[in-house]
Amino acid sequence: MDDGFGRMGIEELDRTLIEEPGNLDALVAKAQMLVARGDLQGAIVTLERVREIEPENDMAIMEWTQVLFMLGWGDQAMEELDKALERNPRFKGAVLAKAAILSRMGRYEETLSLLDDYLETSPLDKDLLMAMALTLAEIGRSDESLAVVDKVLSITPDDAICNALREEIIANR
Repeated sequence: MDDGFGRMGIEELDRTLIEEPGNLDALVAKAQMLVARGDLQGAIVTLERVREIEPENDMAIMEWTQVLFMLGWGDQAMEELDKALERNPRFKGAVLAKAAILSRMGRYEETLSLLDDYLETSPLDKDLLMAMALTLAEIGRSDESLAVVDKVLSITPDDAICNALREEIIANR
């Protein structure tokens, strides 16, 4: 989100929101700051305002589900992501968020299945491949994880994060 709000503090965002109470970019930026500060209740209140104005705002959905999960409401977060994917089946952010939540819930086979489904239509999507590699590494399937990482590196050989993951997988074999 390159809206200029990322450099503002919450006080400045509040001033903007007094002048423009429906400014979605400012509301989402404020929610992100509140999450970063650990004020999940404040983030919920702010995100509820976004949802009232624009219920299908992608950034708000992502923040909303993150907060729900952080509060221990993983099933509700999953329901929200499923709704978002029903509206837009190619919403990659929702796919990645759902995969991350499933993985954190220990539902690795569901995570892998979800990623496999989306990789069928986007086999060279770096983000999806990296999520797959991380999940495979997490459950000890190092050889498969390494093969996925190598696939990413064949596309972007200078990717520092991917190279670091490759080194870590090899070191932990």
